[in-house]
Amino acid sequence: PPDGYTISLASSGVAISATLVPNLPFDPVRDFAHLTLAAVVPNLYVSPPSLPAATLKEFVALVKQKPGGYNYASGGVGATNHVAVELFNLVAGVKLTHIPYKGSVQAMSDVISGQTHLMLIGPPAAEQHVKTGRLRALAVAFHKRVATLPEVPTTAEAGIKGIEAANWYGTVAPARTPAT
Repeated sequence: PPDGYTISLASSGVAISATLVPNLPFDPVRDFAHLTLAAVVPNLYVSPPSLPAATLKEFVALVKQKPGGYNYASGGVGATNHVAVELFNLVAGVKLTHIPYKGSVQAMSDVISGQTHLMLIGPPAAEQHVKTGRLRALAVAFHKRVATLPEVPTTAEAGIKGIEAANWYGTVAPARTPAT
């Protein structure tokens, strides 16, 4: 009930669901009072270091040489990283095959092992693997670099303009919650 005591944390996944799930039992605009943006977490394009592409531009060139021969991992169908890499496919003019997992942990394990070729994931999950060389960070899908990985360029700096893929988190209340 819109009693002023019920507050929840919502993410960009709520907005994506509204476009992908037919007959969603709620409308993320109509059914919530959006209170505040709490955090924005940019994502990194990561690949296994065994792949012969050290930059995002080299990765795109590699994939274009063998259309359909490369894939990407995501945390599941409709996940933010799934939708964002499909945008990457369109903007970069490549066709990576989607390999959906039941979650990002297993997906990232398969990128580290080289079974999959690309993943979009938040810096908190990938940073340690990048710093130890188990993953290669190709670019940040955001308008600015990540402070903890300052050497990793943005997608625009890496030559692919028009892609930003950050997860956002905000607080919401039921629609018609009193303002005071």
